[in-house]
Amino acid sequence: MDQPAHAQTTRAAAPQRLLSLDTLRGFDMLFIMGFAGLVADICHLWPGGFSDWLAA
Repeated sequence: MDQPAHAQTTRAAAPQRLLSLDTLRGFDMLFIMGFAGLVADICHLWPGGFSDWLAA
């Protein structure tokens, strides 16, 4: 049942995943699940230019 040495195939290396892309996808999923409302409510606690823009 053993394969001869010349019959072994080399396996291609798996491509590396981009950690930043995985992080972005996770963050997007949080917003889809309702995290956006929490961020908007927190931004209303500290009004200002950036928080107004973020809450919009």
